[in-house]
Amino acid sequence: MAEDKENSYLAELYKAYHYSKSSFDKSLTFIASGMLAISFAFIEKIITLNTAKSKDILINGWIILAIAIFLSVLAHYAEINLLKLVIQYFNEKDNKKQKWIRSIGDFVIEIINILTLVLILIGSINIIFFIKINI
Repeated sequence: MAEDKENSYLAELYKAYHYSKSSFDKSLTFIASGMLAISFAFIEKIITLNTAKSKDILINGWIILAIAIFLSVLAHYAEINLLKLVIQYFNEKDNKKQKWIRSIGDFVIEIINILTLVLILIGSINIIFFIKINI
């Protein structure tokens, strides 16, 4: 009975972990997209691109944020494929392959997410700096 409770609790923890990870991926995409939208609105409503100073900073910010969005989508795609592999090897007697796939996959997705977060920070700083120069 106690073992069933522990397994049920562990299953709930895994569910919460995967939900949190999925929400984090969505948040990264949302933040990067929002920064792009803000910069587009700034260019459209506040200053024109023709009169803007340091356009290269803005363009660098756009490129960096676009790469961040791509990486976020890539992390989501990798997560889907990781889950497919884990499901494929789930019922085998030797779970070493499943654990190996899971640990490697989780590591790769973690690295992609950290890189995405860093790129969003750098891209956002570029755009904020561009806005500051042009106000």
